[in-house]
Amino acid sequence: MQTQSLWEHTLTFFPQFLATLRERVAPGATVAVVGVSDGKFVLPLAAAGYRVVAIERDAVALHGGDVHLPGDSQAHALGLIDRLKLEELHERVEVVEDDFLNGEPLGLQCDAVWTSCSWHYSANHHRPLGEFVDRMRRLVRPGGMFGAEFMMPV
Repeated sequence: MQTQSLWEHTLTFFPQFLATLRERVAPGATVAVVGVSDGKFVLPLAAAGYRVVAIERDAVALHGGDVHLPGDSQAHALGLIDRLKLEELHERVEVVEDDFLNGEPLGLQCDAVWTSCSWHYSANHHRPLGEFVDRMRRLVRPGGMFGAEFMMPV
């Protein structure tokens, strides 16, 4: 990929999820990603031929802007929408700019759903974990894949 996520070097179980997805779900299927940030997981899914529903509430993550990084440093983040255009993947991705936990659950049935760390961000940690998992589960069609990881600071 020409563009790189700010979070490119953060360790994740996403490679295992993607490998299992390739074994079980054909390209062209729909995969929802909850809490997409700048597209670290969205772009590889779209490049692999999946139709992606990218759900994110943070305007900077979607449209770009300055972000504060650990160690009191600052960087400019290229937003998901610009990254998708630069990578010529924008036609494979539907961006939903909304708070996943507020309002009515999305009326989608996806072949798979993925999230990484989104349920413990400061904006979400006050919500019951069961509510978050239930909303994600509703996105997955019967027999589909559900992938979620939770990271704690070490």
